[in-house]
Amino acid sequence: MSNAEKGGNGESGGNNQATGWDSLRSPYYTEETPDTSVFDDPVADGIEFTSSNAQTTPDVPDFSVFDAPSTDASTFSGSDDMSWYDGSFIELDSQWKAEVAEEKRKDEERAMAERLDELEAVRKKNAFDFELLADAAGGNLKYLYDSCTDEQRQRLQASVDLVFAPVSVAMNDTNSTKRIESLHCFQEAVSTYLKEKAHGAISDEVENKITKFMQGAMDTLSEKYPDDGEIRIGNNETQESDSNLGKDVRVKADTLSNAILAAVVDGNAEAIGAVTDTVELLKSSLGDSIERGDETKSSIWMNYCSVHGADKGRANAFLENVVAAIDAGDPEVDCLIKKSNSYSSRLDTFGIADFTTHMLVSQINPTNIQELLLAQREIPTSDYAAFEQNRKDACELCHAIIRRRDFIHDELPGVHELLAAMLKFYDTKDDAEAHQKANEELHRIYERKTEQDAAFYDASDSIFDLGNYEKITERKGRSIDEGSGIYEPAVEALRRLVENTDPKTLEKPETGDQELDSMINGMLLKTNEVTGEAYVDFRQVGGITKRMNEILKEHMGESGMHSSMLKSIAFVERVATFALRGVTEKDRHELLFDPNFKEMCRFAELTSQSREYSESDFEGFWSKVQRVKNFDDVNEINTRFQMLAHRRLSQLRDLPHKTKFLRREAGALWSGNLNHEIIGLVDARKY
Repeated sequence: MSNAEKGGNGESGGNNQATGWDSLRSPYYTEETPDTSVFDDPVADGIEFTSSNAQTTPDVPDFSVFDAPSTDASTFSGSDDMSWYDGSFIELDSQWKAEVAEEKRKDEERAMAERLDELEAVRKKNAFDFELLADAAGGNLKYLYDSCTDEQRQRLQASVDLVFAPVSVAMNDTNSTKRIESLHCFQEAVSTYLKEKAHGAISDEVENKITKFMQGAMDTLSEKYPDDGEIRIGNNETQESDSNLGKDVRVKADTLSNAILAAVVDGNAEAIGAVTDTVELLKSSLGDSIERGDETKSSIWMNYCSVHGADKGRANAFLENVVAAIDAGDPEVDCLIKKSNSYSSRLDTFGIADFTTHMLVSQINPTNIQELLLAQREIPTSDYAAFEQNRKDACELCHAIIRRRDFIHDELPGVHELLAAMLKFYDTKDDAEAHQKANEELHRIYERKTEQDAAFYDASDSIFDLGNYEKITERKGRSIDEGSGIYEPAVEALRRLVENTDPKTLEKPETGDQELDSMINGMLLKTNEVTGEAYVDFRQVGGITKRMNEILKEHMGESGMHSSMLKSIAFVERVATFALRGVTEKDRHELLFDPNFKEMCRFAELTSQSREYSESDFEGFWSKVQRVKNFDDVNEINTRFQMLAHRRLSQLRDLPHKTKFLRREAGALWSGNLNHEIIGLVDARKY
């Protein structure tokens, strides 16, 4: 049958039918005219079906489901109306559809069960369990766990459950493995807390502060990064909020770890808030990035606090002085910005970085001034350029004279003393008597150092071998890892180290005060290079001391001190010491009535006592000292000096209880300094 015969009007019918199916075209449809002969009616074309050919002819499917309500030619009169089409091409068997749906449901249940098992495995793995934490952390915490009794372990687990309850709740409530793993970053803080708790270093008050911090942290994180409760397994399903929460948790965990150490150092719960609140403020509004260096402001603050503790006063001073100096590009804080091992490795010592921070955050008062004076005299250098050169020269020596450079790199106490003794040992090699004395002195100093810090001073017999001092070594270039191409005997690096680790307290400073600078530059100062003793004019020193006292009284109670001021105080302390050291018995007899001596005693009280300086108290005491009835009575004069010595000792007695550093340096409070000379005036001078 031809198309014309089937359609009545072949041309018209064909066009209408094609147009009617237009909206159901396959994406592979082409405009070519299809071969429609396969749809021709075999009977109409004269083909008769028999049983034989029926067996070889495939079953013809029932296309009635595609029939339109009407096949009248008028239906295809050119209209595109498809309202009769219900969208179904085939009617599936209902039982088969039910079986498919059931299998699909079971697959989904199995997949969900697997996801839940994985979620619970992650949750269990990251649970805050003391034993699991100890195994994961290893080291000291693992040793601590193994050495604890069952009762001690139970108490520690109870403490962990108390402090980290807010975190545990958050871990149980979330269905995101990324969030659970991120919250477990508090493990570092847990480890720090457990070690200090086990050693009894954390009080109930500190523990309460830590608990409060944890609750506040979780409240903040929940509000900032809301959890929709959807199950998300692995990194592939991580949402942006999950990742951001992880970054925030790491910061908070690091902050809490350092805050715990600060609280232990100070024994003060206030340190927790002083550290955490300051870090939060730095990160939220004051800017925490430093474009010209590696360290951030918050890391500088935490590095300092973990060694020296924290309180609100020092936190405010850090924001006012250190942050301002960093933002201004002040070279005084270069040692803070650059990443290096410039912080103290022990709680009772100073490195260049924490010394600089301590200087800028300490309140100006007699106790803090005395601590800074002793620290400045002890650290090898407070100058960053010299510090960097010392690191390079230490590496150069490490290939020749010494085996370990840690005592130089970590700026341990007495570095200059040991290095100077080594240089003297070498320089006296041609003088048998002097060399023998230098050899004995070097052995004495080295043995004392190894008793204190054996791990840092592993030099063995190498420093006593003169041949090692003459080994040719390559100088370091821009860093300790680069060579310069310049070769020299190792002793030349030693000479630079001795020069750069000398405190140089007699070097005239630039104070920034025009009047004081003028007096210092015009003073007579002669130094004996061999003995280190200095000759000064008593009256000139008195005038300088008086002006320094006026500056100190003006700034007493303020926060922070710049290096120029501290160097000025140290210089005045040294020249005043030498001024009194040269006093004769005749001079001693008249000292109590000398205004220059009075200023030196006032300076001592302004810079070294456990209490606040009181002008009225000092003046009242001094009026009593000068009430001498018989000027020619030696005993009465001696009594007045005994009164003065007693006052000085009573003011110094409590200083070692103020800080761990002052406790270690207790002997230096009245040894070889101005205090020593004032107290020593009780004895008659024999010349």
